[in-house]
Amino acid sequence: KDILSSVLEKYDVLIHQKELRIQNDVKDETMYIGKTALNIILSNLISNAINYTHEKGMIQIGIEQGYFFIQNKQDSTQPKGNGLGLYIVRNLLDNYKMKYETIEGEKFIFKIKLK
Repeated sequence: KDILSSVLEKYDVLIHQKELRIQNDVKDETMYIGKTALNIILSNLISNAINYTHEKGMIQIGIEQGYFFIQNKQDSTQPKGNGLGLYIVRNLLDNYKMKYETIEGEKFIFKIKLK
């Protein structure tokens, strides 16, 4: 939770500029991964969510069925990036042998298995 809060603080200006709502339901959870790696993962996921969410949209962050997730409704008018952020996230999670999945459609959800 502490690392997530500090990452969200870094993006506070962008969140306010786009008038986004962040629904953060994460309490104190443990993820077995290095702090630096977790910081990079959360930074990339939050950055993507901010970039691809329409103005005044909502980003949901929480825990469900043993998974940490970040979910946002995609803005179809937003140009696609190069995918480097998610590539980095996937490589870090693979290195730590952590399970993850993405669900793409009207909403984009990135889920990471907690244990």
